[in-house]
Amino acid sequence: MDKNNNGEIGLKREMGFWAAIALVIGNTIGSGIFLLPQNLAAISTPAISIAGFILTAAGAVLIAISLSNMACAFPKSGSCVVYTHEAFGDFAAFIVGWVFWLCQPCGVAAIITAAVRYLSYLFPILGTSNLAALITSSLILWILVVLNIKGVKEASAFQIITVILKLIPIALFIILGAAHFDPSIAHSVNPELEGGVSSQLPATIAITMWLFVGIESSTITAGEIKDPEKNIKRSTIYGTLFVILLYIIITILAVGIMPQKELANSNAPVAEMIEMMTGGHLGSIFIAIFIVISCVGCANGITLTGARISYAIAMDNVFPKFLARVNPRYHTPDTSLIVFGIIGNLLLISNYTKGLNKAYIFAALLTTMAYMIAYAATAAAEIALLKNQDGDITVGSYIKKSILPLLALAYIIYASYGTGAESVMWGFLLIMAGIPFYIYNKIKNTGSIKSNNAPVYAETEEILSDITE
Repeated sequence: MDKNNNGEIGLKREMGFWAAIALVIGNTIGSGIFLLPQNLAAISTPAISIAGFILTAAGAVLIAISLSNMACAFPKSGSCVVYTHEAFGDFAAFIVGWVFWLCQPCGVAAIITAAVRYLSYLFPILGTSNLAALITSSLILWILVVLNIKGVKEASAFQIITVILKLIPIALFIILGAAHFDPSIAHSVNPELEGGVSSQLPATIAITMWLFVGIESSTITAGEIKDPEKNIKRSTIYGTLFVILLYIIITILAVGIMPQKELANSNAPVAEMIEMMTGGHLGSIFIAIFIVISCVGCANGITLTGARISYAIAMDNVFPKFLARVNPRYHTPDTSLIVFGIIGNLLLISNYTKGLNKAYIFAALLTTMAYMIAYAATAAAEIALLKNQDGDITVGSYIKKSILPLLALAYIIYASYGTGAESVMWGFLLIMAGIPFYIYNKIKNTGSIKSNNAPVYAETEEILSDITE
């Protein structure tokens, strides 16, 4: 059981393997899987789509291995924040946690909004009344917050149920798609495509990488998982491989069911393909119901993990201490969950005002870079901490053990290139915005800007110390 800064009772280990893997799968598979065929058809040829997906899958596995290795070494809640702190100190951990944490409620707000939009197929008032949509969205959010406060066991059970339900339409699509696959359609190309391999491949990798955001989920809740050294690694790697298998099957089947031009212009590709294969018109309603389930399950998982990020940073004295509070009855970070809910609700309110498309594009760009930064920091921390983990490590052994995290870093850099310069700029601005917040909280909580630890690299904190003295 984790302890907070005052040595008081902390988080409770109540999540087993199935809850952990459901968290990974549930947080990774959101509404994106239902739009994947259209997204790929709009930017690349079938061959490049599949090639880009294979590269992304390989990169996701490398990141999953790095995450699971670090989680086994440091089985505490917080994931990338914890690993960065161990390797590079308070300031670097704050930067990773700051961007990572802020983007979690953005993601939840967007996902819940998507769920309510799909609910409007069943309840039209949600599509015509912003107030009704806002009330429904807020209700979903706070039900999830309360559920997570009541206990990680309850939230995990809900996650398992929603994962099982969200796999139903995917399984139906795979069964129907296998029976209706036409190799001649698979050779079709969208005539509206622009550019060649050099432009299509990085764009494909950037889009497909989004589908793997969430593979770190069980490492974030490491402090609440039973037998963490065993279950975190298994859930992270097996969950990632399972998601890869689903994505690849759907990608291959889609190119042989609907011509690329039609696929590229489809608003609901999976629903339309199911309608086309069944000859009925129930596909959109059927998919809408299960997309709502998928979105709510994903939002639940992000709510669970997002609160653990602020909890972990507060435990390191660089976030307000009240965020490290643990409910004595339920053993959950209730204050972090409530703050998470408030931020998410404010974003929901803003989403139902006029002219906020740019704001959501902005949020998406920030979220992209947040995960890039967190994954890169984890791979870098694994390399930096090799010497600490094995005091008599040789040069040859060091190089050998560094190969996989170095490959993960190379993939992350290339994927970042695919997202474009604008997302990098927003990520940098978000980092700069957090520095004053870090300095204020660090001095308030500890009386000094200097780290209380002895990280492998502490140059950044020494520089900040010189600036503030």
